[in-house]
Order: sequence, then C-alpha cells, then structure tokens
Amino acid sequence: MRTITRTLKRTDTLPPPRQEKGSDVEPTDSRIASAATATRVKVRMYRHGLGDCFLLTFPRSGDRPFYMLIDCGVVLGTPDAASIMTEVVEDIRGVTGDIDVLVLTHEHWDHVSGFVQAKSAFAEIEVHQIWLAWTEDPGNQLARKLKAQRRNALRALRAAGLRMREATAGSEAGLLSLLEFFGPVQGLSGLAMAAAGGTTEDAMKNAIALATKPPRYCHPVDPPIELEKLPGIRFYVLGPPENEKRIRNLLPTKTGKETYDTALTLSPETAFFVAAVSENPEEEKTELNDPDLQELARPFDKRWDLSPDQAKKDTFFVEKYFGDESWRKIDTDWLEGAGQLALQLDSYTNNTSLVLAIELTGCGEVLLFAADAQVGNWLSWNDQSWEVRDGSRVKNVTATDLLNRTVLYKVGHHGSHNATLRAKGLELMQSSALIALIPVDHTEAVKKRWNGMPFAALMDRLEQKTFGRTLRNDDSASPSQRQAPEGVPKTTWEDFIKNVASQGTTIGKHTIKYYEVSIEEPQPAIDERASSRSIA
Repeated sequence: MRTITRTLKRTDTLPPPRQEKGSDVEPTDSRIASAATATRVKVRMYRHGLGDCFLLTFPRSGDRPFYMLIDCGVVLGTPDAASIMTEVVEDIRGVTGDIDVLVLTHEHWDHVSGFVQAKSAFAEIEVHQIWLAWTEDPGNQLARKLKAQRRNALRALRAAGLRMREATAGSEAGLLSLLEFFGPVQGLSGLAMAAAGGTTEDAMKNAIALATKPPRYCHPVDPPIELEKLPGIRFYVLGPPENEKRIRNLLPTKTGKETYDTALTLSPETAFFVAAVSENPEEEKTELNDPDLQELARPFDKRWDLSPDQAKKDTFFVEKYFGDESWRKIDTDWLEGAGQLALQLDSYTNNTSLVLAIELTGCGEVLLFAADAQVGNWLSWNDQSWEVRDGSRVKNVTATDLLNRTVLYKVGHHGSHNATLRAKGLELMQSSALIALIPVDHTEAVKKRWNGMPFAALMDRLEQKTFGRTLRNDDSASPSQRQAPEGVPKTTWEDFIKNVASQGTTIGKHTIKYYEVSIEEPQPAIDERASSRSIA
C-alpha cells in the first residue's frame, strides 16, 4: 500500500472559477491553506435593511485595533428608520468609541442617513479623520459645477413632483422613489418620512463636523494611501473619475460597448430641465440657459405662443380649449421627462462614488468597496496606474491587477444591473477565495418599485464566481445553516463558515443583525518539492 501526503495549495482542493463564455482570463489564486494564520481584517456588514454600513477592524500588534467605518445609511421609507440607525450606531459604539477613518462614498440617503437619524449617537463616538471623494471638495471647480447641476435638478424635480400631484394624485410616485435618494421631499414625502428630517447635504455636513481633522478629498491620481498607524495596509483610490464624460457614462450599449458622448441634446429629460430652469431665472446660470437650446426645447416655435390670458380672448381657444375638451390640453405633458431626468441624476450621483481597493500587503489580497459606482466609474479605473515599493524594488500596479487579487467584493449598488462590470469587472476577480457582500433587501426594493434589485443574472454569476460564498442583508439562512453548493468541497465550505460570524444584538426595540467576515493572512507557500512523501 502506498500513502502519499503533501502540503496542498487552496487550488488543490477547490475547482477553478467557472469562466464566462468568451472570457480569455485564466484563473489565478492568491490564498493558500495554512494551519497557522493571522486575522488581518474583520469586515462587519450591518443587515439593517436596504442600505450600506460597514465597520472594518484591523488588528494591530501592541495597540488597539484600527477602525474604519464606510457609510451608514438606510433607504428612505424603511419602517422606524431613525430608531434602527440609532441602534446600529449604538452597536458600533459597543465595539469602539473611536473611528480612525470615516469614509463617505457619495451623497445618497441610503449611505449617509445615519448622520441625521443617529446624530446624537454619533456624538458619543470620536471620529479622527474623514475621507470623501474629490467631488465633495468645495475648492474643486468641476466638483462645484456638478453640485450646482445637482441642486438645480433637485429643485426642478421637486417642483415637477408637486405639479404632477396637483394634476393627477399619485402620478408623482415613480419620481418620488428616485428623489428620496436625496432625503425626504418637503410636500411630497409622507409625514412619517418627513419626520426623519434633514437632507443628504445635512447628513454630509454632520459627518464632516464629527472629524477632528480636516477632510481628506481623495483622487484616483493620488499615490496609494499608507498610514503610519496601520502598517501592512495600502488604500488605492479607484474612483470617481476626474472626467465629466466618465461620470455621465451610466449604461453599456445594447451591443455591450460603452459610449462617452455627453453633448447636451434635445432629449425629453433635457427639454424638461430646460423648461424648469427657464421658469426659475434666479437659478445659477448653466449651459441650460443657452437661448438656442431653450428655443429648441419648446414644443412649438415661439411665434405660435399665446399666454393663457391672451388665449382666453380668442374665440377658437374659448370654444376648443377652455370648454369641455380638456383632453386637448398639454399643460402637464412636459412633466413626463422628469422621471428620466431623476433617473439620470440618481445615476450621475452613483458615478461620483468613492471607490477603494484595500490591499493587505503581506499577502497581496485585496478588498474592493465599489459603493454604487456605475459604468463610467468602473471603466476609468485603468486610466491610471500606481507605483509602489515592494521591498527593495518598485512595481507598477493597475486596477486589473487589484481586481485579479480581490478576495472580498462589496457588490455595487445593492446588486443592480449596471453597477458591476462584466469583462472589465467581475470576470477579472480570479481568486478562488472570493466572497461577495451584498447590502440588499429585495422586499424593501420592491416597495420602491425596484423589482430588479438585485439583478438575477448578476446574482447567478456571483454564486458561480464565489462558489456560493455570497452574503446578503436579506438572507433567510446563515452560512452555517446552508449546505455546501454542489461541487464545492466540504472542507472549503467549513473554512468559509469558520470565518463568517452571523450575529445579532438586541438594542432598544430591534435586533441589529450583521455578518462579520474575517480575512486571514495565509502563511507563505511551501515548495512542493519539499513536500513529504511516505510509502507503506
């Protein structure tokens, strides 16, 4: 009888990732099984509803852990949201009274509402530093332009919502579901929603005020961030792009190719925006005030215009328009472009997301926090590369390289269809240790009419790429209650379960649930030529 024993790499016990048809990327592996490992980081994903809140704990030798909080919010309309968010922050305070770095990815309610709803609870936590995208920098010219456009659009859309409600009660519901990403809408949101108070701008201001140091505005061209108090960890800023065309690139085309044309043309949403701005001359001047564009956006040439007062003196209009034939009126038809504009505004804001790739330099593994980045943001990541020192040599690092080594992916925009790229995104994540965290609650999404959140095809592919190691806010069963997916070795699944804590803490009226994933640094690979072999 012959018995052979040898040290195994992780890929010896796990089948390689299934490749999408047509993919030319070969699988690689960066994790190696080891009996003696050290936890490099713990990632806690709060399961409080449809929203993002992540607490990262980096153990440090001879010192307290280093804590990073990435976002803290829940979608508007969540029942008892203020209590829930206060209890989430109380749970964070139970872990630590010090947040070393607070990261705010972008100005959407489901990412920042906690800084309004749980303001008093946050006051009990000391925040040392806050990181924001360059798009929040008041000293940046393009950032100021984007913010001005967003403020103008929000004013116009809120006014449109009120006009829609006046014309036909309930017709504003779809528009409202998008506007609520920016907080309660006065005059439109219900009393329960409005009671939350504040806007996303208020939340951002509250968060910035917490920090004891001035904000750090992060740019993709910045060198990787290395903190003296956190050795062995490197932060790469992947997005948002410092390019307005990239920010406005939201969706792939039907052929799978992306477009970058952002020229202002006469689309229904542009016509709506032009009309809204023309009714508010006090608004900040933008390209929408261009006289030629305003003329183009009119339903008829200006020479055919009659004011309502003039029309009431004309026999034809008195008989045909102001009589019983109200179906001829187009008074509110122009408002139909509001929905598309609101969708674009929401997506543009998503594309300003601060995206971080966190590298564990000892083993090279990467954690990717993509916030709600959409197509243009993702495509911009390889617009730059970074030089880093690896021992005595300097090496060049690209976004593709970081994606190849990603072992934990915070799935973009709650698993929506246009927030995870395929060939230049998920298919590049080749580690056989990949875990996906998806802060989604499908039931709450359906209430908002977002029936495709999460996107089924993306969920299927994530299941394949991670070998079933996906964790969702709305999971009905924890990993320990699930069976290993077909084809995944039992030992691999047990290793996954060992490194995932699924717990809940009762605070106040609610049980605050979370997943906490431990990423452990493996020992160096053992040369297989040195493997022991015994013969019996």
